[in-house]
Amino acid sequence: METLMFGKGFQTKLFPEVIGCLFSAMFACALVHRVCTSTCLIFSLVALYYINRISQAVYTVPVAPSAPVKKRK
Repeated sequence: METLMFGKGFQTKLFPEVIGCLFSAMFACALVHRVCTSTCLIFSLVALYYINRISQAVYTVPVAPSAPVKKRK
C-alpha cells in the first residue's frame, strides 16, 4: 500500500510507524497477560534488529573509495 501511495523510494520511518505498531502490539498483548507485554517488546526489538541488518545488507549502496589526488609541485 505504501509503495503504491508514496512510490518505490519511500522508506518507513522509526516514528510514527514502527513505534506506533510496537505500542499497539504491546497493548494487544497487555489485554491477554502482563508478561506477554514484556516478551512482545523483547522479541519485537530482536526481530527489528535482524530485519534492519538484512535491509542494510541488501539495499545499501556500497561507497567506492576515492582515489588519492596528486598535487603538482
